[in-house]
Amino acid sequence: MKSERLQMGRRTLMDNPEVSVVIPCFDGEATLGLQLEALATQQAAPPFEVIVVDNRSTDGTRSVVKKWQSTLPNLRLVVADDEAGAGYARNVGAGAAIGQYLMFCGSSQSTV
Repeated sequence: MKSERLQMGRRTLMDNPEVSVVIPCFDGEATLGLQLEALATQQAAPPFEVIVVDNRSTDGTRSVVKKWQSTLPNLRLVVADDEAGAGYARNVGAGAAIGQYLMFCGSSQSTV
């Protein structure tokens, strides 16, 4: 089994989020913040966690996640660098998820 490293930083992850939002990401530094901002401002949303799956980024993607962890306490960074590709990153994120339901977003999308 290939190894995936999980980095949790400072957070207070709820025990049972209803939804796990998985964001596979490659070099998303320029756009990821917009997606995280949209998720942070959700109203009337069920309890959710956010999992950013870094798939071999060479930019400041991980720094963006660390910056947002204080605003989104249920934000996690999962490093998936054994293979390249969005499909692999999605599968790694799904494996790390603890929510009842999965939702997938792109790092360059803005979910409202």
